[in-house]
Amino acid sequence: MYRLMRKKYNFNLKFFTIINIILIILIIITFIYLIYRKKRVIDNFTPDKDADILFYTYGTDYDDINTLIKSCKENNVNMNVDGIGSKWNGNKDKPTNFINFLNECRDDQIVMFVDANDVIFYDNPENIKKKFLEFNKNIVISTEKYCAPDEELIKYYPEETKNETFRYVNSGGYMGYAKDLKEMLNSYNHGKNCTKYNQKDDTIPDGFISDQRCMHKYYLNNIDKIALDHKHKIWSCAAGQNRDDYEIQQYNKLYNKVTNEHSSILHTAGNEAWHKSLYINTYAKEIKY
Repeated sequence: MYRLMRKKYNFNLKFFTIINIILIILIIITFIYLIYRKKRVIDNFTPDKDADILFYTYGTDYDDINTLIKSCKENNVNMNVDGIGSKWNGNKDKPTNFINFLNECRDDQIVMFVDANDVIFYDNPENIKKKFLEFNKNIVISTEKYCAPDEELIKYYPEETKNETFRYVNSGGYMGYAKDLKEMLNSYNHGKNCTKYNQKDDTIPDGFISDQRCMHKYYLNNIDKIALDHKHKIWSCAAGQNRDDYEIQQYNKLYNKVTNEHSSILHTAGNEAWHKSLYINTYAKEIKY
């Protein structure tokens, strides 16, 4: 009887030991997978330093950029994705990391930056490059209808643009020659130079709360060499807009009825209810700006 109980005890001990080993192995495999999933790179979106035009975005969570990636693939856009698996530290992460990328580019390369979580492509690189060159400026910046984050800057914008529906810079989409973009981003000095335009003292109001504040200031100081995409030829910024303002087909057509233009890129830039239907799986888990 004792021997029988001992054998049963030994069997149970071995059984539970095996189960525990299996569970430990599964936990290790799961842990490794989660690390890989967070750190994985997008093999189909490697940079081409010899290309005439490059595309860059910064996002920390791969799942949040599914729609951007799918739309890029559909339009043969070779998107360089940076930041996957990194901690999000706020808007300063975008220009800070983008300038590192620009430092690896040729000065004469055309490079576009777009936000990651709330952007969808509807056009190919060739058409986008053609539109950029038609502006005949070294930098082109997307526009929106609101002057954010500082409404008091409205009075400094050129008088000739006062009737434009989309009058003010939006830092979620811009492009230019690498040399000129580096000059612009270096002027931010990691946000230390981003006081409000025409501010008399050197304090940074509310800290570095917005790369868009930096861009307002740089644009207003360099109007002669920057074009704003008021008609949304390249980017349609949908902040404050209705779904009926756009005609959208798959990932190959974006017609802006307000400006009567076929835009190349949609930047939803907001939390309007109609935006959600455009995204895969999740709506970018409460968009990070």
